[in-house]
Amino acid sequence: MFSSLILFLKKIYKILTVVIFIVAFFSAYNIFLVDRSVINLKIALIEASEVKTMDDFQKIKALIKVPLIKEITKDTVSSKDFLSLELADNVASSANFIRQAEDLKFYLKNAVQGNEAKRGDFLTLIDRINTKIFKPVLNISKAGLNSKAEALRSKLSSIKNKNQLQQAYYDLGNLYIQLVDYLKAEDAFLKAIEIDSGTEIAVKSKFNLAWVYKTMGQDEKAIKYFEGLSQISLPKDSELLRSSQYQIADTLFKKGDYLKSRDKYVELVNQDPYASASIFGLLEAGNISMYQVNDFASAAKYLEAFYEYRLGQIPAKVEQKQSEQPKSAKTYRSEINSLKPSINNLVKHKVIPMVAKALRERGFILLKDGNYNEAIVCFNKAIGMIPRDGRSYSGLSVAYFLKGDKDAALDNAYKSLELASLDEIVLTNALFVYCRYGLAEKAVKVGENALITNKKVVNLPEFHFNLSYAYIIVLNMDKAVKELRYSIELNPKNPLIKFAFNNLGCAYFLLKDYDKAVKPLEDAIKLDPLYANAHFNLGVVYFSLNRLPNATIEFERTLEIKPDYKEAMDYLEHIRYIEAQSK
Repeated sequence: MFSSLILFLKKIYKILTVVIFIVAFFSAYNIFLVDRSVINLKIALIEASEVKTMDDFQKIKALIKVPLIKEITKDTVSSKDFLSLELADNVASSANFIRQAEDLKFYLKNAVQGNEAKRGDFLTLIDRINTKIFKPVLNISKAGLNSKAEALRSKLSSIKNKNQLQQAYYDLGNLYIQLVDYLKAEDAFLKAIEIDSGTEIAVKSKFNLAWVYKTMGQDEKAIKYFEGLSQISLPKDSELLRSSQYQIADTLFKKGDYLKSRDKYVELVNQDPYASASIFGLLEAGNISMYQVNDFASAAKYLEAFYEYRLGQIPAKVEQKQSEQPKSAKTYRSEINSLKPSINNLVKHKVIPMVAKALRERGFILLKDGNYNEAIVCFNKAIGMIPRDGRSYSGLSVAYFLKGDKDAALDNAYKSLELASLDEIVLTNALFVYCRYGLAEKAVKVGENALITNKKVVNLPEFHFNLSYAYIIVLNMDKAVKELRYSIELNPKNPLIKFAFNNLGCAYFLLKDYDKAVKPLEDAIKLDPLYANAHFNLGVVYFSLNRLPNATIEFERTLEIKPDYKEAMDYLEHIRYIEAQSK
């Protein structure tokens, strides 16, 4: 037995040695060589591809913060890599639309590529193997950073050399940034600058101090320090100078001064269109125009320039006249003109639909906020860009219904169905409008045709809720129950769910199945204890079951919530009469 084991080990010892070596190598690699900020960025990039809700953006924000902090504390700040992380952080923090995940992926992908380039091909390859096989996780030792900061702070009093002392304060400030202790970081950078404001370390300290002020929300102080860097004798192609200018644009954005931020990005692109950060400036100018200031004509212009850049063509100055452009830019413009057909195709099939979609989405948000006239303007602008946009007509239909314009609401509902008869949102809104204007039979016909025609099941809970309401109106309770139950199954957390439970109870009641009516009405009340109609309907069901004490409780609760609920008063009066007669 023992000899057999020896023979077996002899046969596999080479394989075993290789396995042990690989495990030992990657264990040491994960401790000493792995760049956890790159891993974090890759995880964020993967998460960005899985964004389904607005809350998902916040999860990614936490993953971006660590590599962002690491970038600011490096000796040399790359304007392109740093800006890509800042803009990714902005999208994660202030996104208004799910489709902004595409912008987030673009920024993160560039940040990953920039960091990998610094690591070199060999380490990048090892990083990828390590990530896929061993899946290391981010592990930041706050205790270790605190220990380093305390050790450095305790040495300050013993450092006599001025340059060494300034470097120590700068390093201490960076440690405090990593510990997210910005007040202590501010103090350390100020002391570094105070020692000698004319050194390279002082310049870096001013940049990092400005970033600390921006992060702390002290925008004016941040802008003052960033602008101060442009007064220092730095080379025009200095990454620190370029980064400080882009940081001004980003600070203006965080401050909420969107127009100035947009114009600053455009100014920087015009000043140096060949800088690697220019592509971000163009994209950000387009995004701010689209999402923050609703200047869709400018959005299209800047995004067109962005797509030109992506094609490998450096755009001519976005704002300036042809005569003001340098010769090299004119040459690029000539090359771009030769590509006009493909660029126009990009604008037609990507930029315009993107802007129209943003207008439409903003229209629906304005509807929810009660800004019906502004919503109508947005929907009409979207239709102006894409005349056969069924969803925008659908939005107009709901907007006009909410404004009380019956003819316009019905006309736009009809147009939306004509253009997009199988679109779930179009169908849902059309059923809603038809039911509210007494056209329940038409709503039933539209809904049933959609379910028959569309091989895929319509999976929007609101569609089935609205169709069930149409069935209730035409007194087809069996189908109403079926649609209500399906609506609830599709999304039990849907905001409409309490209404679905209430209507389901009512449908069972109209089918005279009083026992089944109780549970859904109780479920509606659990979801909203102040739902007066559900309390009243449950009271009616209890009354029909001759459970008068229970009915009395529900009618009294109805009146507590809504004192002028006349039907509840009538039922209570009738119950009292019955009880008086039985004595």
